[in-house]
Amino acid sequence: MLVVTKFMLLLIEDFLHSLASTGWFQFFNYFMQDALFIPLVAVLALLAIVLLKDKGAKATVVVSLILVSILVTILKQIYADPRPCDGLLDCEAGYGFPSGHSSLAFTLAFATFGTKYFYAFTAFAVLVALSRVASGVHSFPQVVAGMVLGFLVSTSVSRGLLVGVEMVKKWKK
Repeated sequence: MLVVTKFMLLLIEDFLHSLASTGWFQFFNYFMQDALFIPLVAVLALLAIVLLKDKGAKATVVVSLILVSILVTILKQIYADPRPCDGLLDCEAGYGFPSGHSSLAFTLAFATFGTKYFYAFTAFAVLVALSRVASGVHSFPQVVAGMVLGFLVSTSVSRGLLVGVEMVKKWKK
């Protein structure tokens, strides 16, 4: 079973690598550079904050993005998992597990769950994840780990804020 799973992952990664030469991919991948991606996520987070009406949802976006950034930094140092392109000239520095780009993008997407903006942010997150694998900067498991981390952080923060609001309401009565 493990051999079949590894074979399937290799097929997926090979397919994504074949996309790397397409024009849309090269255009999108240009924005995945850290110098452009971090401001892009900040702009998208501000957009989400402006568009979302619920104060709890706005807080979830902010707190989740900060928390996932910290956790990604810690987890990369703990696991010290090299990138698939490690040793190549164009490889980004640092470790690959979990994917920070995927973590941030999926955190933003899951933080907007239940709103009409969720699907747009999720589409963006999926494109980010695919571009990271296609460019060879991350393996498929590293990107999936980023997605799972984004889900866990945003849902935990969201639920924690809901519990906190309910506690404050009870305390005020």
